[in-house]
Amino acid sequence: MEFISLQLPRWGEIESDPAVWPFRGDDYEAEIGADQYEKFFKQVERIEEYGYDGVAWNEHHYSAYSMNPSPIVTASHATAITDELTLAFLGNVVPIRGNPVRVAEELAMLDTFSKGRVLAGIARGIPMEYTAYNVDLDDSRSRFKEAYELIKKAWSADEPFDWDGEHWQYEDITIWPRPYQEPHPQFCMPSGSETSARFAAKRRIPIAQAFGMNETKEVFDAYREIAEEEFDWTPTDEHFMLGRTVYVADSEEQAREEAEKHLEYH
Repeated sequence: MEFISLQLPRWGEIESDPAVWPFRGDDYEAEIGADQYEKFFKQVERIEEYGYDGVAWNEHHYSAYSMNPSPIVTASHATAITDELTLAFLGNVVPIRGNPVRVAEELAMLDTFSKGRVLAGIARGIPMEYTAYNVDLDDSRSRFKEAYELIKKAWSADEPFDWDGEHWQYEDITIWPRPYQEPHPQFCMPSGSETSARFAAKRRIPIAQAFGMNETKEVFDAYREIAEEEFDWTPTDEHFMLGRTVYVADSEEQAREEAEKHLEYH
């Protein structure tokens, strides 16, 4: 078992309801923003000092809740201040990206900088991300599938290749640098439905879940059943990532007093 800490570079407590989106631009102050990122990266350093196996981040847009529109930029700085941590993406929202080849190139660079520390999580994302980038939500699954296949091939193809897909078209794709890991960084993806579990199981992509225990069990069981009955393979522990919020204190009362308000905001 490995332990990875999910970190969100956030503004902190803000007067408006965190469910209200998008956040007002005039609430932003440059100095506070810079301070928040500085604190965030100090936390990343502490995570390595405390012996975690990795650090993770996700992608959100127009948000004070998670000021991380470009997780690859975040990971690039984290690479420079850490030595051993897995750099886990949970994940890059590839359907809204204008250029999946660019994503493949940047992750290959990061994997090379870090000498193989990238965990290449990809995600469909939530509806707000599609609104932010003016991408049709109805195309999310087809764009996700095509982006995944394109990134994987760009990482592993031995010869230049053309791509004539539904959403993207290219000629003579051949990326340099190639990823440090062979044949490429491990993919992973969140899964909250049988449809996404089937997509992942067909491709042997590990899945992540952070919802309630019953829902998590349903998705994990569906993934196992689909993998075994439809695709003739058996998932192992390495194919499952479980997300849980944990706060440690001397007593439950102390933990609630110190953390409950902040966890409710989260």
